[in-house]
Amino acid sequence: MTSKILLGTTALAAILFSTGAQAADDGLSLKMAGWFRGYAQFGSLDDNPSNGLADRRNVSFETFDSEIHFIAEAKTANGLTYGFRIELEGASVTDQIDESYLYVKGSLGDVFFGNDDGAANKLAYQVPAITRSKTLVIEDPNFSPNAPSGSSVKYLNSPNHYSLDSAKLFYATPRFSGFQFGVSYAPDLSEDPNSGAVAGGFESDADVQAGDAIELGLNYSNKFGDLGLVASVTYYTESLEDGATLATQEERDSYAAGAGITYKGLQFGANYMYTDNYAAAGYTNVGVNGAELNQFVVGVQYATGPWSVGANAGYGKVEFDGGREDEVLALLGGVGYNVAPGLDLDAALQYYDWDRSGGTTVANDSGSGASTALFLGTTLSF
Repeated sequence: MTSKILLGTTALAAILFSTGAQAADDGLSLKMAGWFRGYAQFGSLDDNPSNGLADRRNVSFETFDSEIHFIAEAKTANGLTYGFRIELEGASVTDQIDESYLYVKGSLGDVFFGNDDGAANKLAYQVPAITRSKTLVIEDPNFSPNAPSGSSVKYLNSPNHYSLDSAKLFYATPRFSGFQFGVSYAPDLSEDPNSGAVAGGFESDADVQAGDAIELGLNYSNKFGDLGLVASVTYYTESLEDGATLATQEERDSYAAGAGITYKGLQFGANYMYTDNYAAAGYTNVGVNGAELNQFVVGVQYATGPWSVGANAGYGKVEFDGGREDEVLALLGGVGYNVAPGLDLDAALQYYDWDRSGGTTVANDSGSGASTALFLGTTLSF
């Protein structure tokens, strides 16, 4: 972590001096932001002897999704903005610090250094959440249901989010005529300090994970009166580490494209992702040789006054060499009410259906099932 801070500090200093920047008189100032989400979930799971969904309760209280963000920022006399951001999880989890990075923003673009999402995810178009609170969206696995143990596609993926919050360097150009380009590089798909690297040390290149993740993204955002247009194309690739079993493991290559419109209180959009040698995002996950993912997601939200209503739908299919196929269909719809600034109430209905085919009866059952859930909850944000 010390090496990252030293490198980042050196890069920051170089940019400041190269642009002739002068530090602001007041230096860094601290501000805070965050949210708390509390939701009651009621529903049922369609289980069988092989899918691992038996003996589950029908009621669950979800309060894990809360965060406090610390942002320290300053601006130089010639307009260069610099600072750092640390996001603290509000529940006791293994990944206690969500994202942490330093940044510099200026007329030549933005530079981020640290644990954050990569260019292929940050610049990708993502469908609107179903309500104004932005809590419930089908691309976020936080509120996805228990999935069959034998399914390779347990939920719908956020576009090209394979590098997660691994340490990386990310650069984005200024926006020209609505267009912005970004690129990022992560040497290792791990998150310090759990990666085995210590101060002044290096991550392992033989722990059967992936690394050298390169991400590219191009998006477009513009407004024409009340009409807004958004579109993106992004690409992700990685390299396998030593020790990988090439017969069953392979590096992932992934492409995503999406587009949407906004008009007054209406938001509507869709995206598509194709991943070769698919495996779900995870610091220890390695691509599966011969597995191909095709995923489609669509979303709409309409807000008027304190009310908002919307729906998401998505379909994902993984095809393996040998004929196996794993599928998931997900539907989500609901209504929200803004009680006061920073206080939102939501009610939503969620449905998931998984199907696995191309194997034995037991294997197919292990990847098949369904879930129906009702959500009632509150989001507090500041």
